[in-house]
Amino acid sequence: MLLRMRDVSKNLGPERILQGISCALDRGQSLAIVAPSGVGKSTLLSIAGLLLVPSAGDVVIDDRETACQDDNERSHLRATKIGFLFQHTQLIGSLRAIENVIVPARFAPTATQKLSKIEIAERAKKSLTALGLEDRLYHYPHQLSVGQKRRVATARALFLCPALIIADEPTNDLDDANAHTVVEALFRRVRSGDAGLLFATHEKRLAKQADTILYL
Repeated sequence: MLLRMRDVSKNLGPERILQGISCALDRGQSLAIVAPSGVGKSTLLSIAGLLLVPSAGDVVIDDRETACQDDNERSHLRATKIGFLFQHTQLIGSLRAIENVIVPARFAPTATQKLSKIEIAERAKKSLTALGLEDRLYHYPHQLSVGQKRRVATARALFLCPALIIADEPTNDLDDANAHTVVEALFRRVRSGDAGLLFATHEKRLAKQADTILYL
């Protein structure tokens, strides 16, 4: 199983954000998390992606128990297995679009060790071109529209062909055309059978495309 969360709970100070959440996801599958704002969708995604440690419960990634892993082990697993598409893109302002896409390779050098710098750059160019950004390769984030930033962030999330893709509101504040481009890129990876997609959304139409919906 690619991802399994068992009885996951999370406390922030005296407040319990999540309680007793269980779900599972395998390669070739998609799981949508649907809930109103402030219920804990982003927190659950962060726990699934090993960015946060649950207060209780277990997270298993690719059949690896993570509860007893130290920070280095969790960081390595996160860098090599998981691709993130954050709600606010989190692009690095001092880097051009193509450089932002390549960032994951810096944290997982073994994933691209057989490729030269030129080949890595060509892969990034291909990823951005597939998302309609061939004329924005060398633009900085402040020179990009909201939809363009989201597509750059999508290319970055998919750059290392991660086994687990985690997307937080991937179509939030996008027009229909940009939303379709981003969603198609994410689900194309799932249809390959090599990855699973876990995403949070407010949009019922998008949620219905998932194999499973988890309501919080």
